[in-house]
Amino acid sequence: MGDTMNHIERIVASMTNAPVDRLTTLPLASEVNRRLVGATNREYCEDPKVRAAADIAGWKYFGYEAILGLTSLSIEAEDLGTDVWFPDENTPQTRNPAIKNVEDYETLEVPEDKMFTTMEGRMGQFAIGTRMIKERIGDGMGVAQGNTIVVPLVCGPLLQLTQSTFAEQVFMDMYLHPNEVHKALKVTTETATKHIAAQAANGADTCVMDYLWANYSVLGDKEYNEFEGDKYGPVCNKAEEDNGILFGIHSCADLPNMDVQVKKWKPVYFSYCHYPNMVGSLTEAEVILNGYGDDTIMMGGLNPQMWVRATPEQMREATIDMLESVSAALVTKGLNSRFSICSGCEVPPALSTNMANIQMMVDTVKNEGPKIMEKAGLPKP
Repeated sequence: MGDTMNHIERIVASMTNAPVDRLTTLPLASEVNRRLVGATNREYCEDPKVRAAADIAGWKYFGYEAILGLTSLSIEAEDLGTDVWFPDENTPQTRNPAIKNVEDYETLEVPEDKMFTTMEGRMGQFAIGTRMIKERIGDGMGVAQGNTIVVPLVCGPLLQLTQSTFAEQVFMDMYLHPNEVHKALKVTTETATKHIAAQAANGADTCVMDYLWANYSVLGDKEYNEFEGDKYGPVCNKAEEDNGILFGIHSCADLPNMDVQVKKWKPVYFSYCHYPNMVGSLTEAEVILNGYGDDTIMMGGLNPQMWVRATPEQMREATIDMLESVSAALVTKGLNSRFSICSGCEVPPALSTNMANIQMMVDTVKNEGPKIMEKAGLPKP
């Protein structure tokens, strides 16, 4: 059963909860796509031409819905002064943090403008890569003709801060030195808004904000709202609207705070992960039945370990299970299309990732999805 809608038609239909020929699908494949063009991970992260070539190659080869931009969570932190180590074949890691003591919270500064716009900054490299992708997919910096959208990831203020030192240290300092932490968060918030503006200026259709620490296994409502949810996150969210792009969120946390991130902030889409062995981690059906998909496209997530450990047949079975449970839940809630079959976190960039699993998930959504949706009672477009 072939597609009867293109990527853009399907994405826009999902945004408005209109019927679709099949659900959208987006394995969060970014750094792993370097393998399709024979590049190292460092080349992918630091060379916009390599990133553009790899991301477009992945989109075309696997046939998923959108082009996700992600070159690790260390982008802003490096431009804020943190030293980052780049393994050739795995995720970059911070090793010499910009914040080493309490005084460093107060001396942290927003990077110079050139770090957002030129090759001198990781954020600049990332934004330039976005422009190259937009130019190469032939849509002249507009969304309508390119048959897809380009979705770079921007780290939220608190995540930038934990990447600039150590998460445990930041959480301790929230209690011991809250004023100093707040001063640094004002800096990382401005850094995020400038990064959003740079991405928008280079053609991004949306920025997916990563608010990793809106996560009940780490912070309660009081702590999270004080140090991001009430003050700093909303500033970043508004920056997307002010720059004329769609607002979305990604969280691969085990117990994401969806009441704040989905029901309160109302993003167009929310990407998350379900961890079957974690008590309280909502299944895909529960997410829909609890109302989180009423106004937001929920992008529900296969366990990240499956990309390495599962066989293609196991990936096919897991994808079918998700399609069946999601389709039934959508019908129960009177929804048509506000769910996307995704990976819960970035497809691991390590060489141990089985690229055939990416293809299997996408092909299963395309080949099996329409039959499963029809059987569940979802309407056709």
